[in-house]
Amino acid sequence: MASIENVSVEFGRFFSEQENGAAMRVAFLGWDVADKLFTAGAASAVDQEISIRGIPYRVVGVATAKGTVFGRPQDNFVAVPMKSFIRQFGPPGRSRWVYFAGTPRSPGLYKDAVEEARQLMRLRRQLRGDEADSFAVITPDAITGARDRIFGPIFIVAVIVPGIALFVGAIVIMNIMLVSVTERTKEIGIRKALGARRSDVLKQFLVEAVTLSAIGGGIGVVLAWLIGLGITAYVFQTRMSLLSILLAVGVSGGVGIVAGIFPAWKAARLDPIEALRAE
Repeated sequence: MASIENVSVEFGRFFSEQENGAAMRVAFLGWDVADKLFTAGAASAVDQEISIRGIPYRVVGVATAKGTVFGRPQDNFVAVPMKSFIRQFGPPGRSRWVYFAGTPRSPGLYKDAVEEARQLMRLRRQLRGDEADSFAVITPDAITGARDRIFGPIFIVAVIVPGIALFVGAIVIMNIMLVSVTERTKEIGIRKALGARRSDVLKQFLVEAVTLSAIGGGIGVVLAWLIGLGITAYVFQTRMSLLSILLAVGVSGGVGIVAGIFPAWKAARLDPIEALRAE
């Protein structure tokens, strides 16, 4: 199982086939379990003893931390050999279920391996040729297809809705800057009369536009962080990385540059004499 599922070991090792065959009481822990059970942390768990329903098990390894997937923790588990489990807690029954994981010996035998697994299960369950499968064979292709069907529309909406919001925000910023240029025409004329170049005026209004949009992006990040805290507390765990924060503020600043180009260009091209006459 460790080889098939590419288990990543942080400390110690995974239990061996020999330990399974002898039904030895050994355990392989997820990072969260090891970190919570031992005061010195997960690194000290190897060769320590844990108790499962009063039965002692020796820890042989700790898995590398994986975090969460869609809010579900991936590091909260204890793995023991199958024969050890059956000897201590009884065979799989109504309250327990078993699944088998397999992989083809080579990539070219993938379809043959899936079909062989299906036929073996049908023989095991004594299904006739006209009877449907009473089990499920879950393949990576099926998982990928289900993921695409579920998250395809979500991805499209997640791109379109923020895109519309950014477009509307750019229009709002451009209108604000155009109004600012109109109201500060005399100020622009005075600056030019004192020696300011077109590039100076252009930079001034571009900086103002970028600052305005970056402040908006920062407020959005704070609101997203607060909403994430609420979701983490009551629904599932969320995480906002430093890269996503920098990307959000950076995109906001980029929108400010795009939205502020025309107002800044208009301000830079004002005639200083005409601008000084403005009231």
